[in-house]
Order: sequence, then C-alpha cells, then structure tokens
Amino acid sequence: MPRLRLPGRRPRGDRGAVAALVAVLLTGNALLGMAALTVDVGAMYAEREELQSGADSAAVAVAKVCVGNNNACNPIQAAAIAGTYAVDNASDGFADATVCGRVMTAGLGSTNRLSPCAPGKDNLARCIDGPTSPPVSPAPYVEVRTTTRRSATSTALPPVFVGAVTGTDGVTVAACSRVSWGPITQTTIEPSMAISKCQFDAMTANGTRYQPRPTSVHNADPTSEFTMRWRPVSGSGCATFGFFNTRTASSCRRSVTAGNSYGGRTDPAIPTNCAVDLENFHHDRRPVAVAIFDSASSTQFHVAGIAMFVITGWYRSPLWPDGGLDHDHLPELGNATPCTGPNIFCVYGYFTTQLFRTGTGTGNVAGTLGSNHFGTAYVRTIG
Repeated sequence: MPRLRLPGRRPRGDRGAVAALVAVLLTGNALLGMAALTVDVGAMYAEREELQSGADSAAVAVAKVCVGNNNACNPIQAAAIAGTYAVDNASDGFADATVCGRVMTAGLGSTNRLSPCAPGKDNLARCIDGPTSPPVSPAPYVEVRTTTRRSATSTALPPVFVGAVTGTDGVTVAACSRVSWGPITQTTIEPSMAISKCQFDAMTANGTRYQPRPTSVHNADPTSEFTMRWRPVSGSGCATFGFFNTRTASSCRRSVTAGNSYGGRTDPAIPTNCAVDLENFHHDRRPVAVAIFDSASSTQFHVAGIAMFVITGWYRSPLWPDGGLDHDHLPELGNATPCTGPNIFCVYGYFTTQLFRTGTGTGNVAGTLGSNHFGTAYVRTIG
C-alpha cells in the first residue's frame, strides 16, 4: 500500500538538494566578491605604481632644471615638466601633477622660487609626513605629487565591481616623490685643468646659468662661450685657468677633493698627455670634469668644487711647448675673443651640468645636501 505524502513536506532527498544549491550559491557569491575585490585592489595598485613612476621621474626632471638654470626654476615651468612625466607614465594617458618645494634664489637666499608645500591629504603617499622630513633650510628640495584623472571632471578611479554594486564613484589614488641635491666633492679630472671661481662666476652668472650638454652639435647660447687665458699658479689677480701637476708622467688625470690644495704648473708647458686629451675631448664634444679653485698660493691651487666644462677651441702660440697640440682651433660658437701673441695659451668654452642619480660612481663622492654644486651635482630621493 502506497505511503501518504503530507502537504508542504518534501522528501529528505529534495531538502538535501536545496541545501547543496544554497551552499553553491553562497560560495559563488563569496568567490564573486573576492574576484571583485581582487580586481579593484589590483587596479588601484597598478594605478599607484604608474603614478609613483611619474612622480619619481618628474621630481628628478624638475631638479635637473633647478640645478642647471635657477631662473627657469619656477612654478609654471616645474608644473609643465611634472605634468608631462605624469601623463607619459600613465597607461591611459590621464594623470595630474603638482609641484612644490624650496629652491632659493641664487646669490640672495631669501626668495623661494617654487611654491611652498602644503600638508598632504590622507590618501597621499607619506613623503610629506613620513620619517624623511624635508631638509633643513636653505637646502633645496622638490616635491611632486601625482593623482588619478579619469576625465576632465573626475579624479577618481572607479572600482570595476564594487562600485557598480554600492553606487560609489571610486577612490582617488595618489603618489609623491621628494628629492634634494648637493655637490660632487671628489672625482678624477681629465685633462688636469683648474679654472678660477671668478672666471666660473663670470661665465655662469654666479652659478645660475649653465648650458645644455652638446650632442653632435653645440646647443649652447653663443654668448656663454668665453676665452680663458692660462696663468701660472703664482699669477696675480683672477687667474683664469691652469694645470695641476699630474700624478704620473704618463697621465693627464688628477684625483681631487674639494677643500684640499694641489700643486700646479708654474712653467708655460702642457702636462704630459694633456695635449692628447684636449684634442679628443674637443673633437668628441665631450664635457670634461675640471676643478674650480677659489685661491692659489705660489705653488698650489685650493679646490672649491667640481664642474663640467665644454672645450670649443684653443690657441697655442708657437713658443708654447705643446706635446703635439695643434696650433689654433678658433672658438666654435663665435663669441669668445680669439687669442693672439707670443707665449700665450688660451682655451675657449662654456660650462654645462651633470646630474648623478645617487651621487656615487667611479671615483665620485657625494657632498652635503644643499652645498654649492657648481652645476655638477647628485640628486637623492628623500621621501
């Protein structure tokens, strides 16, 4: 006799199927939620990496401008540079960037050429409020802050899944990079030249104007090209340039450290192998590391720092012992006054810059942040 089934009741087997279905649905929802969270968080991390790359490269680029040309270091120029790097590092081509910091007017020390930095927002990478605070005044620093930009009116990165469910408009992702710079205080110079600080000041407007590094051609302002006359160490007044005594008879190199004094030539002769170096650097249009001296005794130059110099020509009178150096290379930019006369040696050229990313390298030693860099500096990330 068949069993009666009461209304509203299901066989135990049916109840098990329903329970299994509910479990599957709950598990599916959980997996869907995890997938949504993973996609959203992954997108935000990717966005932040792009913003951080933009901030890092922009901060170094702005620092390079501020090192090379104090007059071009201003909020408008800095913002344009930072915006370009921020956009170039964004895969979707959208990003915003702001620049702030402290770069004092050269020679005055009282006017900040950049906008001062305001406190950062809560979601900004903590280069503002972290353990690496800005350097003590008047040491310079540049800070670039980058943020998301999805369109002309939105700065939020919309979550792919969660935003659709919750109705939120997303989150603004941000990054920040702060850099400072200082001089290279020790290196090997070749050829073994020392240029007086008063000559350097005249050629660079007291360290505020440097020329672009040459490529296959000179890109410098012609008015930056000067004539420098050789004088022995014992020469009076503002001796324009001289040669160090090289360490060995077969080398035109000299390792120097700012703050120390080194023996210089007192006789009218080019040190061994320096003629070859002058020829090569001039031919290749390669900037040369030179020492800047701020005083000289009867036999020594006192080194104040390191600079980068571009040789555009020279004049050597027939009476000057030269080791094979050609007699005359007229100044290539046409601004320097050509030298003439007996027993004279002149070099023509201009100063450029070199920026080292960490301040170290073969034979290079970094000095104190904010010290006088003579255009040859290292840049260091400090936040």
